[in-house]
Amino acid sequence: MPASTVRYDDYGAPIIEPGQSVAPDATYQTLHDMAVALGYGGINDLLEDQSHQRSELARLGEELRVEREDRQNREVASRFLAENPDFPNTQSAIDALDQVLANNGLQYTSENMNLAHTWAIKNRVYQPLSQEQQQAALGLPVHSQRPTPPPMLRSGSPDSSTQGYDPHAISMEQLRKDAIRQQLEGRTPSLQYR
Repeated sequence: MPASTVRYDDYGAPIIEPGQSVAPDATYQTLHDMAVALGYGGINDLLEDQSHQRSELARLGEELRVEREDRQNREVASRFLAENPDFPNTQSAIDALDQVLANNGLQYTSENMNLAHTWAIKNRVYQPLSQEQQQAALGLPVHSQRPTPPPMLRSGSPDSSTQGYDPHAISMEQLRKDAIRQQLEGRTPSLQYR
C-alpha cells in the first residue's frame, strides 16, 4: 500500500494488516504501473497472483517429493523381492520385516531388508516360501511329484512284436525256454534293460 494511505495509531505506529507492506508513494506507483503493464488489474492482483504461484509451487514440490520417495520405495522392494523369492510377501511378513528393521535402527535398503529377512527366517518369525509356493506366486505351473513312468518298449522287443503273447499266462518253465532261445538267436530277452 502507498505510504500516504497508511493510518497511524495514537503512538505513531502504522496500522497495517499482517502480510501487508508499505512502500513510498513513488515506488508504489511504479509497481502499480508494472502490474498493469503485465496484464494485472493493479499491484494487489499481482501480489495475490505471486502468493498463489508460491503456494502452488510448494504443493507441486511436495507432490514430487512424495512421488520420488514412493518410486524409490518400490524400487527397493522390487530389488528385495527379486533377491529373495522365498519371502512370503503377506501383510504379517511385511510387518515382521518392518519391525526387525525398526528395532535395529536400519534404513529401508535392499541389503538391510535381506539381513532382516535372513534373521526372521532363522528365528522362525515367519516361514519362507517353498519352491512350489514360489512358482505358484509367480503364476508358473507347479509340477507335482509323479512316479516315473514305465520304460517304453522297443520295436524289436518280444513284448511289442508278439501280439497275443501274455507272459503272465505262460508258465515259468516256458518263459525260461523262450529267454534261452532268444539269447541263442542273438536277440536280447525282454527282461534285460540297458
